[in-house]
Amino acid sequence: MAIRSDQYHRAALARLGDAQCLYDSRHWSGAVYLAGRAVEAILRALILKRGGRIDGGHDLKHHLKSARRLGMLTDDEARGGGRINDHMNALAIIWKNDRRYHDDDKLLSVIRHARLYRGTKGDPLKACAFEMLESSEALVSRGERAWSKK
Repeated sequence: MAIRSDQYHRAALARLGDAQCLYDSRHWSGAVYLAGRAVEAILRALILKRGGRIDGGHDLKHHLKSARRLGMLTDDEARGGGRINDHMNALAIIWKNDRRYHDDDKLLSVIRHARLYRGTKGDPLKACAFEMLESSEALVSRGERAWSKK
């Protein structure tokens, strides 16, 4: 059974809420993973709403390009205070679909290997999860507005 645009749309909002709950409960790696899934879901919703085809696996940047190519996230929207590319780049550095298998120790190892959050005061995992959640909220919000318009 194929997943419809409206199902992806609802899932994006639900996964974003789940990511926030995990963040609030200090479950950093889970928050990071579900934040990325929320973005993937809203991008898939946009692509399907315009009659596009889902390809590219779980590559968020690929899905963003597809949504833009279909006219769902235009440059005008990007200029409207969105910083879509900045948010996507921040998310794509860390998020991969296989992060679902990572606990906080493994995510910390990924962060250290990528030399991210080195100057952060406090917990680098919390800083990472905060940035991923913030970027995901911005991208899902932008996608939500585009999905509701068209």
